[in-house]
Amino acid sequence: MTLIKLAKFEREQATCNSERRRAGVIQHFANSVVKFSRSQAKLNSEVVQQLDTIHEYLEMMISVNHAFTDRSNALQHVQSLSADLFFLHTRAGRLESVSSRGIGQEWTRYQKIEGLKETISTREGVKNQALREYESIKVNCQNCEVILFFWKTYGA
Repeated sequence: MTLIKLAKFEREQATCNSERRRAGVIQHFANSVVKFSRSQAKLNSEVVQQLDTIHEYLEMMISVNHAFTDRSNALQHVQSLSADLFFLHTRAGRLESVSSRGIGQEWTRYQKIEGLKETISTREGVKNQALREYESIKVNCQNCEVILFFWKTYGA
C-alpha cells in the first residue's frame, strides 16, 4: 500500500514525462504486489484447508490401523487357545487309551484325566469368550472398512 501512495504522490508532483512514466511504473508494480499478496493469502488458505483434510484422513487411518491390529491380536489369541485345546484333547485321549497295570496307577491316571477334563472345560470357556470378543472386533473392523471406503470414494 505504501508503494501505491508513493506512486500517487509522485504522479501528482511530476513535472516532466519521465517522472510521470516512473510514477506509472511504480503504480503498476505496486498493483502487481497487491495482487500477488492477495493470491498468496488465498493460496495459503486453500493449502491449510487441504492439510486439514489430510490430517483428518491420517487420524482416521491411525484408528483403522489400531482396529486391524486388535483384530489380528484377537485372532491370534483364539488360534492359540484352539491349539492348546487340541493339545489337551490329544493328551486326554492318550491317557484314556493307555491301560494301567495296577490299581494305584489306574487311580493316578483317572485323576490326571479328570484334571485335564477340568482344564479343557475352563479353556473352552475362555476360548468361547475370546471368540465372542473376536467377532465383536471383526464387526468393528468391517465398520472401519466401510468408513474407509466412503472416505476414499467421496472424500471428507
